[in-house]
Amino acid sequence: RRYLEALKKFDELIAMQRELYGDRSEPVMKSSQEAAIICNILSMSFLQKGKLKTLNRFTENFQVALELLRKAESLTQEGDKYRAVTYNNFACIFRRTKKLRSALSYLEKALEIEYNYLHFSDQSVDDCLQVLNPTDIHLNICAILSQMNKHELALQHAMKALILIQDELITKVSDDTGPDAKKPEDRLTVLCIAYHNIAVEQEFLKQYQASLNSYAKAAQSSHKY
Repeated sequence: RRYLEALKKFDELIAMQRELYGDRSEPVMKSSQEAAIICNILSMSFLQKGKLKTLNRFTENFQVALELLRKAESLTQEGDKYRAVTYNNFACIFRRTKKLRSALSYLEKALEIEYNYLHFSDQSVDDCLQVLNPTDIHLNICAILSQMNKHELALQHAMKALILIQDELITKVSDDTGPDAKKPEDRLTVLCIAYHNIAVEQEFLKQYQASLNSYAKAAQSSHKY
């Protein structure tokens, strides 16, 4: 409820800022980005509420979630990292409703934006945006391609995810070597998931020895961390 109230206030604020500073001004851009974050939070909240409801109730929540994401999309700029988060959430909705091609399309758009940030950004983005990176999107794409029985492509994305998460963990360890350094547990979990997804796709492709090796690495990583 408070998020809905905040979103209404943001709409009023953005309207006033546009009158005072212009459509492309920094205050308008900042407020629009913050409103987009709220839209994404609300959208996923409505989607979660639809899990245990009747079909009609789920359909209603799905439509609200979709409208909120469309609003978030309109509040963000093309190629903006906030737009990538929105595209990823579009994919969550379409995957939940078995529209796998639509889900895949949105994830591919999100992946393109994330790679642009990976290569060209100075990485000075807000902490609230550190919810996506190419690794996670590759794993999401892998899951959808597997559902579509495209196991060779799914395996390629799982492999890319593994390479990226290994590089990420090496960087984190080298950057944070003090006595109070903490293990990035959430990212270590992603490492285990990447090994597991690789094993699953190798099993589908009847690469049984490779699959056993990958399952073993997933289990070893899981026990170790």
